[in-house]
Formats: sequence, structure tokens, C-alpha cells
Amino acid sequence: MTAVYPSAFRLPDLTTTYQAYLAAKALLATYHNLMSYFPGEGPFLGGTCAKAQNDRPWQGLHYAQKVHFTTRAQTEIFFTKYGEMLTTFDIKNMYILPDQKGQTTIVGHFDFRAPPREELLISDSTIIWGEGLLKPLGTVLAVCTALVFLLALAILGIFIWHHHTPIVRANNHQLSYLLLSSLALSFLGTFMFIGHPGPFTYAVRQAAFGVTFTICVSTVLAKAIVVVAAFHATS
Repeated sequence: MTAVYPSAFRLPDLTTTYQAYLAAKALLATYHNLMSYFPGEGPFLGGTCAKAQNDRPWQGLHYAQKVHFTTRAQTEIFFTKYGEMLTTFDIKNMYILPDQKGQTTIVGHFDFRAPPREELLISDSTIIWGEGLLKPLGTVLAVCTALVFLLALAILGIFIWHHHTPIVRANNHQLSYLLLSSLALSFLGTFMFIGHPGPFTYAVRQAAFGVTFTICVSTVLAKAIVVVAAFHATS
């Protein structure tokens, strides 16, 4: 890494290559610490030490805690007792350009050495979100989902309005109400997957869709069992 020739790399910058270099250097320092102990002078029980050919992850963590060196950019590289590296991490925004080429932009940083509640520094104005509903396919799917949701509500309203008729009663109206309600909620729940997820939507959307869809399938199965039982009773 003393002399760098950018023409030899296809990356737009050397960030990834440099991080790989630092990781390899830290691994070599860990291996050097491991090899510096002799039998009977090791840090483990009974003075034992790890073998380079058969070491365990927890043994490697012990030697990694002693890694401490400074790069030419005057950056200290060391690990905590939990194996974490206290440094600054870049937050990158990845997106696809119209020519189908990927591009990344640094939109913020996370500094583990900063004071509490000051670790995260991010620029919301530089983040590029997906087009989402602005795309034709997303628009068509959203409109179809909304129409089917309204259709399920309309059928539910018709069933409730004519609940006293023999046709609705013969159709097992309690299960029909449950089926149509859960079906409408299932279609409505798909809108929670659109757009930037918040803490509430991220935690609820999968569970909500899974529960409502499971109720739909269970209700259809229950109605089928009722019909089969009715035919067996009449025969």
C-alpha cells in the first residue's frame, strides 16, 4: 500500500481495498500474537496456548484484543473485549441509475468513539429513495390492490345488508363475514410494505399480513368442511 496505481483497480475508489488491507493486517497481527507464546507460558488454563492449526474462535478473540497498531493515516486500529473495532463507519446510499449501473454515495457516518447520542451523523437531503409508487408497475399494482380491497368491503356490506335472506344464511354468514373482513385487511396490509418503513410499520406489517392471510385460508377450509359435512348429512 506504499505505492498505489489506480489504473490497476476497477473500483471507483480504494476504500474497499484499503479496508481489506487493514483487515488482513489485523489478522496477521492476531496470528503473530498467537505464535509469540510457548507451551507452558500461554494465557489459558495451565499455561496452555492455542495452536495455529487448530485454534478456536474464542482463542482468536483473546489474541485479537491485543492487536493495536497505527496506520500511516494516523488511525488507531484496536479491538474491544467484545471483538468490536471502535472506528468510524461510512453510511452509503446504493441505487440503480437509468443505464442499470449501480452507484453509491456516502450520506453519513457512525462514529463509535463519539459521545452518546452523537455517534450517528446523517444527511437526509442526500439520500435517494426508490421511486416506489412513481413507477408504472407499482402504480398499477397499488390501484389493483385498492380496487380489490373496495370490492371485498362492498361484498361484505351487501352480505350485512341482506343478512336476513335465506341465501346469506345458507352461506354460513358468520364465516363469510370473517372471510371478507380478513381478506380486505390482507389487501390493505400490503400498503404497509410501500415507502420508507417506520418503527411501527416495520414491526407490524409482516405479522399483520401473516395473521389476516392465515385467517382467510382457515375460513375457506372451515367453509369447505361445513359443505362436506352437510352433503354427508343429507346423503
